[in-house]
Order: sequence, then structure tokens, then C-alpha cells
Amino acid sequence: MTRMWTSLTFLPLLLLLPVPSRGDGRNDGGPSQVHVAYGSTYESAVVSWIGGEDTLYLINDGRSVAAEIVSYATSSVPRNTTKGFVTYESPRIKHARLTDLKPSTLYEYSIGNDYAGHFTSAPLPGTPFTFSVVGDLGQTNDSIETVRHIAADSDSIMVLHAGDMSYADCDGARWDSYFEKIEFLANRMPWMVTAGNHEIEPNELTGGTIMDGYKYRFAMPEFAPTNDTTVYIQNASNDGFDCTPSAFTGNYDFGNSFYSFVAGAAHVIVLNSYTRTDNASNQYAWLKDELETRVDRQRTPWLIGMWHSPWYNSNKDHQNEFNTLSMRASLEALLTDFGVNMVFSGHVHAYERSNPIGVSGTTYVTIGDGGNREGHSSNFLEPRPTWNAFRNGTDYGHGRVVLLNATHARWEWHANPDDEWVVEDEAILLNAHALWKTTAV
Repeated sequence: MTRMWTSLTFLPLLLLLPVPSRGDGRNDGGPSQVHVAYGSTYESAVVSWIGGEDTLYLINDGRSVAAEIVSYATSSVPRNTTKGFVTYESPRIKHARLTDLKPSTLYEYSIGNDYAGHFTSAPLPGTPFTFSVVGDLGQTNDSIETVRHIAADSDSIMVLHAGDMSYADCDGARWDSYFEKIEFLANRMPWMVTAGNHEIEPNELTGGTIMDGYKYRFAMPEFAPTNDTTVYIQNASNDGFDCTPSAFTGNYDFGNSFYSFVAGAAHVIVLNSYTRTDNASNQYAWLKDELETRVDRQRTPWLIGMWHSPWYNSNKDHQNEFNTLSMRASLEALLTDFGVNMVFSGHVHAYERSNPIGVSGTTYVTIGDGGNREGHSSNFLEPRPTWNAFRNGTDYGHGRVVLLNATHARWEWHANPDDEWVVEDEAILLNAHALWKTTAV
């Protein structure tokens, strides 16, 4: 059923932007590319930016936080070009890590005298809340329209992005333009990401290790230092088509490759579809330990997963890719045993929702319809699989989750026609784990 929400209006894009003077990120101009992320708990967060001062000021409590500063250089063949290897040097990327935050609190911050922003810290564990989901965003006009739709939702407090962010595709400058384009929302709404295949960017300068743009620009919660032993060398004669391969599996472990965080009633587990997941892998060992020792369903009744490659896919695109099949074979039983409630993926440029699957009643959602430059995935397999509840390959949009209480949540898929707020698909999701506990008591 399609429902129109007429109570929300779209602010002009300029009204959503901060006022400061801006630099190009490569000099001492004003701060830019500002974006926020949650830490592992409600008490922590990170504000990231380039340009301007190296210190973030929390106006609420008079604190100043010195930023960690990182940078990187790459030599890669951009996708679908004949340029050969192109060298890129990143700006100085600054991450101010904030601790001892109060839950659900509006924090105002400044970077020097020419940038003011704000964000709200994560809710206390167990608290119901609303969040947005998007995938395969890119930098097109459709991409920005999707972000504007998310920004118009005054109830949503964070974004889960299921991979394929900038579509830089080994052209490093496109990371800079991407963060400029999403800054009007990312500077106030925590933006939590996972690595997609378009984050796989081989780097000749470092021996072929991958995902430098992803590694250095996104300050996600880390449970151990980054360990990347991937060796993947490009061939200039391939015109960049060996950049961002869909079926590549590497050895990029820990750091922001896979991680978890707690926000309100949700424990979110973020995995990497493009590093090993077999039973002998670091990712498998970390996930098993996370589920066994750190997930507390009394405090966080909803267990949510996010990774790029969809395990349930009835689209003709990205069928039977090795890394997806091996990941599902290694991890699905483990996640089912621990009662994962919903899983968000991208990769396929369409929207698809499953019926509840297995004893855990997991709902799998493909949300790769953010608006990227590669276009729609509109060809679905027939007949429709019995597990499929809804699918659309012709519209761009985003998802919305309302965690109503410990046992019920509402899922919505919002399409992007014009400036309207349209719910094209919705469902009430039941938390089988919490319902079982309630019944048992």
C-alpha cells in the first residue's frame, strides 16, 4: 500500500548548510567535509573534518578535544578511464574522539571561530528510537535527493549506510566531493558505514592494500588495530575495471573493517563482505565472541546486522558471487542461533525485502537504491521466490526503522518521487527472541 506523508516539508538545501567560510580541504581554509559517527556506546562519538583548526570545542560543557590527524596517498587506475595510474594525496583528515557523553543529549560544537554544528548522542540502552538506512549512494542528483529525504525526517537519529558510499572508484578526489555533498546532514546525524566493493581501491604505493579512502576517512568503533595483508595489484591496461571488483575477497581485518556499536534498544553488528569469513578467519572469531560475550538482549533487545553483499537476492544482478555465497555459508547459522532480527545490505541497485526467515524470523533487506551513477537493477528473476515480500528496481529511495518497543518495530521503504514523502512498502517486524522470552516468563 502506498501512503503519503504530507506533514513533512523539505527545507531548501541552503538552509540545511552551516554558515562558515570554506576551504578546499588542501590548505588552511575553513573546516569542511564534517561528519559525525557514534562510538561503541552511547557515551562516545567522533566528529571528523578537514581544514581549519585541529581542535573541536564542545560548547555544552566547555571541553576542547584535540583531533587525531591522518592522511594517505594512493596511486591507482580510476575505473573506466584510460589515464593509467593517477597519484592522489589526501587532505589532513581530523578525528576528534569524544567520551563521557550523556545519552540523548544535544551537543553543540565548534571548530575554531568559523564552524558551528551539533549532534545528538546515542540513546540509553533499551530506549526505542528511529533510524534511516541507505545503500549505494554515490554523488548524483538522485543521491542528493535521497539524502534530502532522510534529512526531512525529524525523528531519525542516525544513518546506517550499507556500503558503496562515494563511488570514487580509485579517483581519490571524488572522496572529497562526496563528503562535501553529504555534509549538510552528516555533520549532525551520525553516519555508520560498512565497506562495499566500491570501497575496494588498490594502491600501488602501499603494495596493493585496499580501501585506503574507507580506512582513513571513517572513524568507526575499533576493537583491535587494523591488520590489512591484502595484496592486489592493478594492471593499467585494464582501464580501471580491476578497481572495485565485486567478487574480491581480501584480508582486511579489525580496525573499521568489522565492528559493533550500541544505540538505544539496538546492538548493531557491521561485517565486511570483502574479507575472509570462514571458520578460521579473524572476522568469524570476532563475530562469535561478540555474540557470545557482548550482546545483552536484556539491555538491547534488537540485534541488527549490516554488510554489503545481500544473502537473499532475487535480482539478476550479483547472483552467485563467491564471496557472498561463502559468507552466508560460514555465518548464517551463527547469526540465526543468536536471533539476529534484521539485516541490511546493498550491492544490488534495487530495493527488496524478505519475509521473516528461519527460526529467528530474520528480515533481510536489500537497500542498494540510494541513487548512484550506475543506475537501477530492474531485472528480477521469475518466478518470485517464496521468501520475497516486496521488490522494486525502478525507484531510488531509503529505508526507515522505528523500534517501537522490545518486541515490535516498523519498517518503511521511502521512494523519491519529486519532493513528496512516500511510503511504498511497510511491515511490522516481530522480535522473535524477545517474544519468546516474554512467553517463557
